[in-house]
Amino acid sequence: MSAPTGALAVLGRRRGRVIDGGPAPHRTEHTPWLSGVLAAVQACVLTVLLVTLPALVVFVLSSGDPSNADVSWYASVQVGLALWLLAHGVPVAVGGTMISMVPLGLSLLCAFVLHASARRTMRPVGAAYGAGIATYAVASVLLVLAAGLAGGPQLVMAGIGGAVLAALGLGAGYVTHPDGPRLAGALEPLTSRLPAWLRLGMRAGLVAAALGIVAATVLLVVWIFAGRGPMLDIVEQLGVTGFDAVVLAGAQAMFAADLVVWALAWVTGVGFSFGTGTLFSPTTAVVGPMPVVPLVGTIPTGQPAAAWVVVPAVLVLVGVVAGVFVHRRVPDRRWTTLLGSLLAVAVTSGVLVGVLVSLASGGVGPGRMQQVGADAVVVGLVVAGEVLVGAALTAVLLHPATLAWFRRLAGSARAAVRRDGAAVAGGDTADGAATGTTGDGSDRARTGSSSATGASSSTARTTGTARTTGTPRSSATSRTAGTSRTTASSRTAGTTATTGTSATTQTAGTGASARTARTTLTTPTTRTVVTGRTTSSAPSSTTSASAPSAG
Repeated sequence: MSAPTGALAVLGRRRGRVIDGGPAPHRTEHTPWLSGVLAAVQACVLTVLLVTLPALVVFVLSSGDPSNADVSWYASVQVGLALWLLAHGVPVAVGGTMISMVPLGLSLLCAFVLHASARRTMRPVGAAYGAGIATYAVASVLLVLAAGLAGGPQLVMAGIGGAVLAALGLGAGYVTHPDGPRLAGALEPLTSRLPAWLRLGMRAGLVAAALGIVAATVLLVVWIFAGRGPMLDIVEQLGVTGFDAVVLAGAQAMFAADLVVWALAWVTGVGFSFGTGTLFSPTTAVVGPMPVVPLVGTIPTGQPAAAWVVVPAVLVLVGVVAGVFVHRRVPDRRWTTLLGSLLAVAVTSGVLVGVLVSLASGGVGPGRMQQVGADAVVVGLVVAGEVLVGAALTAVLLHPATLAWFRRLAGSARAAVRRDGAAVAGGDTADGAATGTTGDGSDRARTGSSSATGASSSTARTTGTARTTGTPRSSATSRTAGTSRTTASSRTAGTTATTGTSATTQTAGTGASARTARTTLTTPTTRTVVTGRTTSSAPSSTTSASAPSAG
């Protein structure tokens, strides 16, 4: 085959130089920490736009209103920035009123955007993760200045809140990155220094707090369904339509997670307030003046039923689940280790819930609306106590020592039942032997033989008595009153006894008038010996005789 010529040869040579002889194309790759910076900046810009763009749209739509002539577009941007900072734990002042309750729904949205940005942009290395946290914290501080909140506390809280939220969001993206480490591996440098029982207790406490939030979410869904009527009435009273309704719905969605935390405080039995002088709990409902917002329609303002008193038992059940979690993973079965893990469960769950309640409480408006939410310390302590009760109950009952004690107790109970049954059976047997009857009421001879009793009436009376033992002996004695006396004794051998005792009384001068009664118990192998006169063997006999009269 001939070599290519012309243009094909030129292309081939060029292609060969590039592929075979030429150097590899140079690609500029950013340093690892720069990927974290880019991820943090992307998340910050996107979340700021999510809250400022609606504010700008509202400004444009309301700019034709003469009452808004003095409102600038930058003021609308500042409102959006203040809401963003509030989601990061920075209290803001609006018209002289301090707003401090964190919109947890917006906080979750910011954390999700951070997570998505980290998975897309950030390299799963520690340097990028640290750079991202630092960048987001600095951006939060700069946004405080942009919003006109130049106070020292706001700057500090913005840095702390931004760093914490970035650590959670970027950390979630870090451990879920396709090339990143798993959660256990990422936390290994921190958790390896802790004892196993403490790590187990903290994990179980996290599970308990999560289950409590799930239960509160279910309760909130029930509240929304039950309060859909009042919510629609409030919307009609406000008269919002179009884009205003969308903005109102979005603003309320930002605080939906706060309602979940309030529902959790309600489940604990402590309850929450929505304004000074109000209280909503499973046992009482003290209602006061409240703002006209659809969100208020979900709050249970009616007097609770008596059955709601048992609602705090839900957290005890959550503790039961945590106790099972600890029981299945506890490193050893010593009581001290178990107690330490249970205390760690209670402390972890109580602290987590207390922090959430603290974020979801504070001021949302002037005057009496400065007291909204629940007491974080009280709710945290109650959660810790209720979870500890359920976890301790389960862990103690499932402990091998407790199970062994239950088995011994059950064995002793079964043995006692068997002894009582044997004693009852023995008593019934003894009673049956004494009365000559069996349990079914049928008469039986002690030796299993038949009995017959015959009586013949005459002018004489005969009485008989018998005594039988294991090798029965029968004696018969006959005594006749008159001119003669006869004594006869008989001995019976066999498996049964022949008893017969007759006493015949004869009246002198009477021809043949006598009454004889005789009772005989025999079996087919009975042999009767009468001393001096008669030896007989009969399978079975029942005799009745009349004594002759003595001349």
